[in-house]
Amino acid sequence: MNRTSTENQTENTSSSELTHRQKYRGLLKRSVFKDFRDNLFRYFDYIYTMASSHRYLSDIFRTIIFIQECVVAFFPLNKVLWPNGSLLGRILAVFSVASFICPTSVSDFTHFVVVIILYVFILLFIILFFSNLYIFLKMSKVHSAIVSIISIFLNVLQPYLINMISSHIGRDLYYIIESRNRIAHIFTFIFGVAFLIILLLFQTLFVAPSITFRPQVVHIMYSRYSALYNLCNVMIFFFSSIGSLIEGITGTVLCIFTIIPAGFIIFISFQQSIWAYIPSMVTSQAFSIVYCCFAIILPILSQQKIEGNEVIILCFIAAISLLIYLFQKFAESQIKKDLLFLVDIEQDESLLETISYTKLLSLLRYGFDNGHPICHTWKLFDIALESFNNDYRIVLLYAKYAAIYSDESNALQLITRNLKQMKHGSIELKYVLFQVNSLLQHRERGLSKSLKKTLSKIQDKTEKCRGQMR
Repeated sequence: MNRTSTENQTENTSSSELTHRQKYRGLLKRSVFKDFRDNLFRYFDYIYTMASSHRYLSDIFRTIIFIQECVVAFFPLNKVLWPNGSLLGRILAVFSVASFICPTSVSDFTHFVVVIILYVFILLFIILFFSNLYIFLKMSKVHSAIVSIISIFLNVLQPYLINMISSHIGRDLYYIIESRNRIAHIFTFIFGVAFLIILLLFQTLFVAPSITFRPQVVHIMYSRYSALYNLCNVMIFFFSSIGSLIEGITGTVLCIFTIIPAGFIIFISFQQSIWAYIPSMVTSQAFSIVYCCFAIILPILSQQKIEGNEVIILCFIAAISLLIYLFQKFAESQIKKDLLFLVDIEQDESLLETISYTKLLSLLRYGFDNGHPICHTWKLFDIALESFNNDYRIVLLYAKYAAIYSDESNALQLITRNLKQMKHGSIELKYVLFQVNSLLQHRERGLSKSLKKTLSKIQDKTEKCRGQMR
């Protein structure tokens, strides 16, 4: 009997040692990319935890980006529609400063100088970002002023710069084709593409999937939709710029081609569950529809050598104002219908079996935002996960709402299990999982020492049991 127990203890010890060796080997085999990724996760988590919200700046730049998009809808670089000597041409040139920093009427050399200054500014930010990443890894903290600068750049300035760089790349390519200071513009074109890729990666991988509802200029809560939205904007700004400068049928086709990415933006704009800020969704819906109409009308007028006039601008303002008003009323009525339907669901849960996936997401989104009890007790989220197991949108929405409350550790632990089952190769899901684990650790710091010791013992026993099972 003693011999049998001794053999069992030996087997348990050897299996435990084997488990520790496997973990140790796994740490040794980690690639440089994974270590760098995890360091970025820690860095962004620290920045978002320590930084202020900067809500007013977000509101200001949300208006500036809307003006930027409206200016592009008029194809201001097209000198047939808007000649430099005309009053409307001068007005658009003034507004183009807010959109592109560089007026539409400047020479190619002046454009080169302005773009160089812009790219130096972005390069300085990148140097600041990674140098402070090094400081953070050494000291586990960064100066509060640096934290604010990085947060403002990522959440406020970045979407504005993505649109601006896309337009400048289009102008650079036109100057390269026309052999006007070709070497200089090849230089700015290459750097523009490089900076654009870096900003898109930051926006897609680290800004969009943040589980905190930090104010952002363009707050789309899912990486894949954020990436599609930003890529469509890049195409619109790029092709509208180069198409406006190229004369003839080629320029007309390039301008009309922007209808395709605008169509994708219309699709994204009507996905209510992915937008954290409903007014941004409404504005995007209205603008993308009006843009599609003007992307057909204005290039055709240019091809026919017809100059733009005040009627075009007034029609644009009237159409976009009307659509914003209508879509705002539609969103409000949709919220009221969903809240009334949630009251019916409380009385009869079998109604959930009859609704679509899109309707369920809408109920989760608007029900929680408006404080409905069936959402705030997580009951509707649990039912949704039973119906759509490990669904991408539902799990991430669950994580973002559970992160708001300090006492919802059970909900976050449930989300952790779901994310571990889903995360296969997805940087977004791994980053969300990291944020959830970090949030749980912060909350555990408030526990008593005795309770922490008990929890650590339970965790050790759990790890030992897992090792024995393996």
